[in-house]
Amino acid sequence: MKIRKMQGISLIDYPNKLSCLLFLSGCNLACPFCQNPDLIKGEEGELDFTGVIEEIENRRRFIDGVVITGGEPTIHSDLPSLCKKIKEIGLAVKIDTNGYLLEPLKGLIAEGIVDYIALDVKASLANLKKACGKEIETGRIGNTVELLKSSPIEYEFRTTCVPTIIDEEEIEKIGKEIQGAKRWFLQQFRSKKTLDPDFMKIMPYPIEYLFELKERAKKYVKEIEIRGI
Repeated sequence: MKIRKMQGISLIDYPNKLSCLLFLSGCNLACPFCQNPDLIKGEEGELDFTGVIEEIENRRRFIDGVVITGGEPTIHSDLPSLCKKIKEIGLAVKIDTNGYLLEPLKGLIAEGIVDYIALDVKASLANLKKACGKEIETGRIGNTVELLKSSPIEYEFRTTCVPTIIDEEEIEKIGKEIQGAKRWFLQQFRSKKTLDPDFMKIMPYPIEYLFELKERAKKYVKEIEIRGI
């Protein structure tokens, strides 16, 4: 497992908890609007695993949980070991995932070593190829959506509102596919740094338009919030 970097404390990445963030290298998708292209490309740089665990232990009095993000955490076979270490310290574990690999998530839930999963719903199933940057088996994402909806743990769905990919019609389509979910976050797109340089030329939506998308989303999911504005 490559832990590329660590952020000591965050007020926003784990709802209702103070957390630290671990960023893992590598991903199985190639979303053109990805904000962490250095992680996706798996560029050089790795933190010492033992040192990371010691740093988390040192922070246990000041944080409530650890967010494991990336990149894509589920591509790492030793992810369960990391989660267990964090749980042994007495902290909650949150995983940020694209949901393409169902079995690792099922395993984490079954073992009781994850407390919260955030699933990036990048587009409707029909438009996932454009959003993910490659051919994928869309049914895999649908299965993960259903897994979380029926799961006993806390979860969220989140969609980055990227112009050219997400609009009112697309929000309607996604809403129908995740209808009945606990919560759905609509995130403002940031064009400062993206995997595909062309996406740095795209202007984010006006705040007003995000609230229009929120109103449409309310028909399908009760708890809707906007992030990043």
